[in-house]
Amino acid sequence: MFNVLIALDNGTSENLLEGADPQRVAARSQAGEAVGQELMKRNVRQVQVGNGLYPTAWRAKRMGMSEADLGKTFWEGVNVDYGALQSRGQAVKGALAAGNELHVTHPNGTDYRLRIQGRPVLVSDGIISPEDLKQGGAALQVFLPAGEVYTTPVAGTGEGRIVATRDYFRGQAIDNLAVTVAGGKVTALTGDGPGFAPLKAEFDAVTGPRKNEVSFIDLGINPNVRLPVASQVGNWVPAGTVTMGLGNNTWAGGNNSLAYGVTFFLPGSTVTLDGQVIVDKGELKL
Repeated sequence: MFNVLIALDNGTSENLLEGADPQRVAARSQAGEAVGQELMKRNVRQVQVGNGLYPTAWRAKRMGMSEADLGKTFWEGVNVDYGALQSRGQAVKGALAAGNELHVTHPNGTDYRLRIQGRPVLVSDGIISPEDLKQGGAALQVFLPAGEVYTTPVAGTGEGRIVATRDYFRGQAIDNLAVTVAGGKVTALTGDGPGFAPLKAEFDAVTGPRKNEVSFIDLGINPNVRLPVASQVGNWVPAGTVTMGLGNNTWAGGNNSLAYGVTFFLPGSTVTLDGQVIVDKGELKL
């Protein structure tokens, strides 16, 4: 049995499944759930190369840069000072682990509170350490470029609204993709633009109530990855960026193994932890 899985997130086609039957896509995702659970159970080390930054022409356009510049950004992110990244990751992890309530706001209408007290906090710093090997499970995952600290909410917590100003679904734009949340669960999913209807159709086709859970919060800590102001989409790893999402959170130390999720990139957000500002308009303060 292999004990290392390396995946290349090249994403050369952004609309590979355009026009696919949402029911069939949902069934395909459901079939993959058991595979993900088994990888975690067997403590398989997983390395994902790309992390939303693999240089392709379509992704460069979304991020407002040339493909060559995106390639440079990708490799600068990979070739970060890993010692410094580890130190920053541990500092952010320590703050979150000692805290209780996070409050995320953004000028686009995002205003969301959740509790994280007692929840595991994980760091993606590009290294599987001896401590990670002892911990197993989600600690054995590496995402390159690295640079994230993430955790999951206390069950049943989470109130407010989360808005992604611009996103895409299989190449089609979505404006103001938003969820209204009560008790940690989605009560409404809305959006505009040609990409929203097919995304909503797929969301509706996924079975099980856990698709409605706001299941993680992720803070970027990589100082080498900087996206231009003209970027139409966000990414996980730039220092100070905030990402939240629905569905699967086993990679973040949670127990929602649903092989489906919706991600909200929130660059430029402000985050407070028990009233203290830890991210100020996209600038990491820890």
